[in-house]
Amino acid sequence: MAKAIKTAIIAAVVVYAVVATAGAAGFAIAGGMTIGGLSVAASMAVMTFATTLISAGIGMMTSKGQEANNANFGTKASTRGALAPRQIIYGETRVGGTITFMRTTGTDNNKLSMIVVFAGHEVDSFTSFNFNEITVTTTNSTSSGAGTDNKIYTVTNSAFTNTDNENNFGSGRLVRFTFHDGSQTSHDSLARTTHGSTIIDNNFIYKDCAYMYVELIYDPEKMPQIPKITGIIKGKKLYDPRLDSTVGGSGSHRLGTESTYAWSDNPALCILDYLSNTTYGIKATSTELNLSANAGGFMSAANTSEQTVTISGISQERYTANGFTNMSANGNGILEGLLSSCGGKLTFTNGMFNVFVAAAQTPSLTITDSEVLSPINVSKNTQSNELFNSIKAVFVDKDNGFVGTDTPELTSSTFVSEDVPSGEANANYLKRMEIQLPYTSTNLMAERLAKISLQHQRKTLQISLLTTTKFLRLQPADFVYVTNERLGYTNKMFEVLSTQIEFVEQNEVPVAACRLVLKEIDAATYDFVTNDYVTPITQGPISEVPTGDFSVSAPTNLAVAQVLAKDATTSKINIKATWTNNSSPYIFGTEVAYKLQSEADSLYRSITVGAGTLTAYLTNVAVGEAYVVRVRHMNQRGVFSPYTGTASITMTAASAAPSDPSNLSASTGKAFNIVVSYTNPNNGDLKGVKIYRKTSNSTPNANDSDGLVHTQYGASNTISTFVDGLHNGLTAGTTYYYWVRAINHSDVNSNFVGSVQGNFTSVKNADIQVDAIQGDVLAANAITETKISDDSITSAKIVGRTIVAGDIATGTLTANELAADSVTANEIDVTNLAAISADMGTITAGSIVSGTIKATTLELNGSTLSANAGGLFINTGGVGYTQIGSDSVGAYVVNTAGTVSVTNSIYSTFATVTGLTANQNSSSPTSITGASKVLTIIIPSAQINDHNSTHSMLYTGQPIQTNGTDDRCGITFLVRKSSDGGSTYSSHAVLNSGEWTGGAVISAKAMGKSASFQVGYQYKIEVFVYARNWNTANSVIGMDLQYFLFSKLSKVS
Repeated sequence: MAKAIKTAIIAAVVVYAVVATAGAAGFAIAGGMTIGGLSVAASMAVMTFATTLISAGIGMMTSKGQEANNANFGTKASTRGALAPRQIIYGETRVGGTITFMRTTGTDNNKLSMIVVFAGHEVDSFTSFNFNEITVTTTNSTSSGAGTDNKIYTVTNSAFTNTDNENNFGSGRLVRFTFHDGSQTSHDSLARTTHGSTIIDNNFIYKDCAYMYVELIYDPEKMPQIPKITGIIKGKKLYDPRLDSTVGGSGSHRLGTESTYAWSDNPALCILDYLSNTTYGIKATSTELNLSANAGGFMSAANTSEQTVTISGISQERYTANGFTNMSANGNGILEGLLSSCGGKLTFTNGMFNVFVAAAQTPSLTITDSEVLSPINVSKNTQSNELFNSIKAVFVDKDNGFVGTDTPELTSSTFVSEDVPSGEANANYLKRMEIQLPYTSTNLMAERLAKISLQHQRKTLQISLLTTTKFLRLQPADFVYVTNERLGYTNKMFEVLSTQIEFVEQNEVPVAACRLVLKEIDAATYDFVTNDYVTPITQGPISEVPTGDFSVSAPTNLAVAQVLAKDATTSKINIKATWTNNSSPYIFGTEVAYKLQSEADSLYRSITVGAGTLTAYLTNVAVGEAYVVRVRHMNQRGVFSPYTGTASITMTAASAAPSDPSNLSASTGKAFNIVVSYTNPNNGDLKGVKIYRKTSNSTPNANDSDGLVHTQYGASNTISTFVDGLHNGLTAGTTYYYWVRAINHSDVNSNFVGSVQGNFTSVKNADIQVDAIQGDVLAANAITETKISDDSITSAKIVGRTIVAGDIATGTLTANELAADSVTANEIDVTNLAAISADMGTITAGSIVSGTIKATTLELNGSTLSANAGGLFINTGGVGYTQIGSDSVGAYVVNTAGTVSVTNSIYSTFATVTGLTANQNSSSPTSITGASKVLTIIIPSAQINDHNSTHSMLYTGQPIQTNGTDDRCGITFLVRKSSDGGSTYSSHAVLNSGEWTGGAVISAKAMGKSASFQVGYQYKIEVFVYARNWNTANSVIGMDLQYFLFSKLSKVS
């Protein structure tokens, strides 16, 4: 980018042109050398070497110059931007920055931290900072890594101090900051402390950027919004060839080694910096820069700029450059701005950049008649409309906050007299010239430059002459004398505008010559800067410098009152607050704060109203509560005034009753309806009218528990009607009494008005014309069963498929009503055949859905299954062991009803038996009855082997109990192999569990013996419960379930 800019600038400064006649094959130097085949008579070939100035008018910048430098004239502020170019600061000036980091921390995000970058290069230092146009005063404390100077600066201005703010940095201070000049190599330690190493990591350096890290405490009074931050910065450190011993100076400065540079506001050195800088400048090398102390050299220009000028007792350097631009600005534009600060001109000759500042020179060369090779061309602009006789400059006044300021207008009476025709008024011919000086910061310097510009543009005489090559040593902006007898010039001073080589024919031989374009100049043009100015131009008034006081006066005359408000049908009471605004035009709004009188000050709640408002309403306040109210202003900067004193008020209920309604009436004799009419009272607080109805002429109760039928809303002083009657369940021919009373938004009632009476009639047949009632006027469900005559609805009146099963009464359809073969399997609910008692033929298993056959007994081939509360049983003898195939019953499965469960894989419940209770008198047992009992066989797995196992049996379940003292009861278990017949039992098969005396309750009892089961055999068990009398030996035995079948026992691991 810089290379392209450099090329463009050189192209603008240097112009090469070759114009040749057809047939030219070469050229020769004057002194008899030929130019190829060029004939003397032929048209002459001309080669020109021209140098053109980059800036020919002081302060007369192009659009590129204005765009690059106009920010100097405006209001400065720090702003945020997605893409913001880095700034370049020359000299000392006020600048805003670019906010590149913004983050809140602390309680309720009360602390705002920002990084504001002021320059994209190392700067010398900061002079001061302004917050909201207030130049801040500070104290500082040393903290390693906090800023380049290891200091934390705390702002002490009262405008940024509030001891009531509990989040302050100490002593009520609300702002602190650090500053880095661009030479830093690590992060800011204060920022790291606040945000931690995750946010402010080791790469958070902002290398080569001058920036401020600032922390702000939110304060609604002193700092309700982010302040406008600007800084007066001493900017770029510059290379000075006068301090470089390697180029003829004396010192350690070295071009390209910025660590050797020092701060300066010398405009020649600023221009040199931009030409040579490799980051943002033209990147010109040392061989492309005229660093000498000769005319056009940067040393010479720097020396001239630092000359002391004293005018009217005021001494200052001749020229300084103090301003800023940015790295994305046009290079030509930046140089135009810098050159305006010294009335300078930049040329490019002999492969080098040269710079001249506005000052008189003593010419070293004189062109005489003998050195003029052709007639001199003279031109002069005599048209006064192209000349100016008055001038004003715009500069950046450091005494007025570094904002754009006009110099007093300078008018030359000499020039005016030259421009005004005889007999005309001077005012009609005043023509003012305006120039811009973005890097000039004092009024005196701006006036001097303005005068030079005005004087310079009035020098309109120009000459073009051809002279010997001796004068090729001249370059634009050099001064030269011309002595010419014909023109009457004797050592007349001219400024060189351009030089070029031309070839002319002398004695039929082409000779090289120098073409010069010159403009008249004289030392008086610069008298303002070189001599004491006896009668200085009076400066115009300079706008008052802001004092930094942005305080706001509080409102006055605060008053509060209770007012009634309506919200739809609800009445509310509000607080009306009024006050008088202060007269400032910058008031942005008013904050109205209020709270309960009993609450702490921290519980104030507030609303905000706009500028010019004098009233506010505080809603949702409670009756009986006392409130306090205060108000304060805020201005456009977000600064708040102090609060007014508080105003107090206690809220009371609105109790005035509304007026009574009037003109109450009720209709009589109308069909179906009674029309009640009345006039609403004329009250602005009217909510509605209550309407009461009774069948007796007695006034309703005041609490609305008696007769209130409706509350009707309507506007005050209007007629309202209410339609009552059959639709509200009233009876035709009955007399009804009506009352009304009004209610307001505070729910306060008026007096009762009434009564009036009304009635209505029904409609008789004689009142209805034939065919008057059609289907479309009948209400839905209006015709009921009682309105339909018998036999009046036939099948022709019934729409097909409109009668469903739910519409047919039970028993209505018999076989006579069913057509033959009309009921098929599809019409039968196969899940429930309880109602079918006919012979159903053969039903296959696939036709029976699980759980669908229900019966108390079911006979199968002569054998009967019966069921009771204990489960399903096969009658005795129904199934024997011979009916059960070998290995057909799984382990521990029995043929009885009930649930078979396994406990811990050791205990198995094999059967549920019907429990028995022996009921008897003292002499003999009478019966054995009872509920179900559970028989449990305990077969520990550890005892099962390949041969015999011994297992105990246990009876559990409902208790067995005898009645008499001498009664006995017991349980007997008989176990035998299924292969044994009759009453054959093995010796171990009879297991008597024992007897218990009368009155004992048996709920769980083990057998007296253990049975030995042999692996590989099936067994059956018979259980007997018996009762007997000890004295008479009478007994009764009840057998509960003849036997159980066990499967073959198998080994349990």
